Amino acid sequence: MVSGESLQERNEEREQISIVIPARNEATRISSTLEALMDIFSRDVKSKKVEIIIVMPGCTDDTPKIVNNFAKEHPWLIKPVLIDEDIEKGGALMKGMEIAKGDILILLDADLPVEPTEIIKAIKMMEKYDLILGSRYTYGAKIYPKPSYLRLLFSKSFNIIVRLLFQELRNIKDTQCGVKLLSRRLFNMIKPLLMITGFAFDVNLICAAIKFNARVKELGVTWRHNEYGSKISRHIPKLALKMLLEILKLKVYLRLFNKRGTGSGGYKPRPRRDS
Repeated sequence: MVSGESLQERNEEREQISIVIPARNEATRISSTLEALMDIFSRDVKSKKVEIIIVMPGCTDDTPKIVNNFAKEHPWLIKPVLIDEDIEKGGALMKGMEIAKGDILILLDADLPVEPTEIIKAIKMMEKYDLILGSRYTYGAKIYPKPSYLRLLFSKSFNIIVRLLFQELRNIKDTQCGVKLLSRRLFNMIKPLLMITGFAFDVNLICAAIKFNARVKELGVTWRHNEYGSKISRHIPKLALKMLLEILKLKVYLRLFNKRGTGSGGYKPRPRRDS
């Protein structure tokens, strides 16, 4: 079992923040997201402690053009990653984290569903935690405007199924919120266990972190629900089936891992998390 102490070790002199955003065909939303992030991180940008990595797999719209224009004006900050292959959200996040230089990795949805000030708040908390999960359903969380009944039903039903299938996630109220922060050290440890490349990647990430006894915090956020350009709302039935198959695949994978007893002595998590 990897000790909590080893996860806490940091090199303060070179600590850097890497923001990773998967952006497939996000031309209608990516500009406002980049502008908001650049504004809030302006101080760190000057000292080159922040990088924003935009991973664009299989784009067929103007997303690469828009991001490249930002990168030309701010080459020290915006890092475009164009991938011809149409990989899914989890695969895009993995690619971004692999090339990121930061000691703190921030995973964001392309529509920036929370106020950047909440991200700053979470960054300050990373001294105490290895993984912080933005949450729409825990204490202190707010959602506005209210999503459609179908969207809300899909989200909460998925979380219930996940908590039933994975005992270690029984206290996690929201696995799919598009805001997560983790340490580089934790990512390096759990990378071999990250095998889901679709939308259920988040479940895989959290399970792997708990397996390594990571310090996990679920943090209530004010969620700005945006239907415009949403890929989830347009394909809920198809996506629901796909995500269900992904978490069943993950369940089988982790069971096999447990039997092999690889790494930290089998899949016997003892999470240390704040309630």
